[in-house]
Amino acid sequence: MRTRLVIVNTEQFGYHIDTYYYCKLLKEHYDIHYVGWDHGFDKMELEGIKLTYVSRDGSLARVRRFIEAIQAACAPNPSAKDQKTILFVKYAPGLAVLQRFLVRNVVHVLDIRTGSVTKGRVARSFKNWLMRREASFYRHLTVISESLAATHGWAHRAKIVPLGAVEISAVDKKFAALNMLYVGTLFNRNIDQMVLGVAAYLKSQQDTETDGQTAVTLTVVGGGPGNELDQLRDIVATHDVGAHIKIEGQVPHDKLEHYFDTHNIGMSYIPMTPYFDVQPPTKTFEYLLSGMAVLATATSENARIIQPDNGRLIEDSAAAVQQAVAAMANAPATFDSRSIRQAARPFLWSTIAEGLRVYLDQLVNR
Repeated sequence: MRTRLVIVNTEQFGYHIDTYYYCKLLKEHYDIHYVGWDHGFDKMELEGIKLTYVSRDGSLARVRRFIEAIQAACAPNPSAKDQKTILFVKYAPGLAVLQRFLVRNVVHVLDIRTGSVTKGRVARSFKNWLMRREASFYRHLTVISESLAATHGWAHRAKIVPLGAVEISAVDKKFAALNMLYVGTLFNRNIDQMVLGVAAYLKSQQDTETDGQTAVTLTVVGGGPGNELDQLRDIVATHDVGAHIKIEGQVPHDKLEHYFDTHNIGMSYIPMTPYFDVQPPTKTFEYLLSGMAVLATATSENARIIQPDNGRLIEDSAAAVQQAVAAMANAPATFDSRSIRQAARPFLWSTIAEGLRVYLDQLVNR
């Protein structure tokens, strides 16, 4: 009899990439029931997955509905009395500890995908303290990275379930030119410094262009809640580099393949702060799996991945970006696109999901 896997997430189904791929890739192994908030987004379906959308109307009432939905999903099945159940909870403040004590007779697993990235030190410290406190009530813990686990004292007991990615492009890249691509959020990432660095390099070359000069372009795909796009476009206009730097704005995920096909350098620009340092960057994996080299800020997690044969590490400043682009343009690297893609295969979601399956099976078969 197949084990029942109840996945709980405060995000609506399909809008959190990790749990979406867990469902998609593990549905042949488990009876999966996903419980999540209804945020009013377009509803997605996945054959073989039972979905419960919980209304967010009210305040305390919606918490009660959420807990009741989880209890219903975990309730014993009269026709399968011996079925084992795993309750896999993506951490959310408050709800995690409620679920631990109000849902019984199941194997509880708490999944932590991120620490707090709030800029304010006091607020960030409190949120991380609360997360550690709630995690202490769980015997089984999965964490996104070794760095995050070590930071919060979980290294001795957490199962590392890394971030995964998909292969967006199958095109083998050539590196005679530097066609750089940034895809991701513009919020709280200091992407203006990345653009300023590339713009400064381009501006410095405008008066010294030669026929043998390496062509350099940058495309930025993404959005933010404020005026981030306008700020980046102002930088491009001020430096008069619009022929080389394109600020595209938000692009749907299913329209990204063109960008990954036509660019060869992925920009994994993440501020080098303690709270971002331990976060594995999705786009680093997506770039590598698409056969791209990566120019990445030297966070702990990027440093685990980026080596001389697949990219370069830099500091998080406009000057560092300018220097790195200049160095790569003056001495074009001999990256091998196929080798980069092959070496990144351990980061495929299929590999990550299989590792999670082995871990979960060990829990229920003890």
